[in-house]
Amino acid sequence: AAHGRIESTTEPMLGTEDLSGEALTALGAVMDKQFSAKLSEDTNRAIQGIKANGFVYNGNAPWGFEIVGPKYGKTLQATELCRTYAPRIFQRCIDGDSLRTIAAWLTSNGVRTKQDHYVEIGPLRQWNEGTVRWIIRSRIYAEKPYEVIRPTVFDRANDALKNRGKRGPVSANRPMLAKLRCA
Repeated sequence: AAHGRIESTTEPMLGTEDLSGEALTALGAVMDKQFSAKLSEDTNRAIQGIKANGFVYNGNAPWGFEIVGPKYGKTLQATELCRTYAPRIFQRCIDGDSLRTIAAWLTSNGVRTKQDHYVEIGPLRQWNEGTVRWIIRSRIYAEKPYEVIRPTVFDRANDALKNRGKRGPVSANRPMLAKLRCA
């Protein structure tokens, strides 16, 4: 918009206004696009190969798991904390505990959250309902080779969560259900 000029130290003809400069700029753009597409293709192929061999390709492990193994051969491994508390989390859900009470129970027992493993100073973080819900809905806790809980326990906990009535006070008089408009 300012009608400025683009100059490149590595490609001196880039952006020049004569015919050869325009041709080299266009050719460079085509070559760069092809290089980018090939790099993306190669990266995706490598990631799919790592996944196909059952390895972890990114550094994000779910709560209670750690990433172990050599580069390009990393796998997930359930920690002792996970093997101790995950079955209890699922069982409490089956028994009718709310996500909030399960979160409070984990916090009161001093169970470390996923973020607590990255921060070694300060107080432990409180568990929240969303994190507990995520754990209960994550099939990885019931999958082989980890199988921290049995698949039937996973299904029962998720059924209990799905079929549970709404919690909290219920009022017969619900004044805010109608649309409100300002005059």
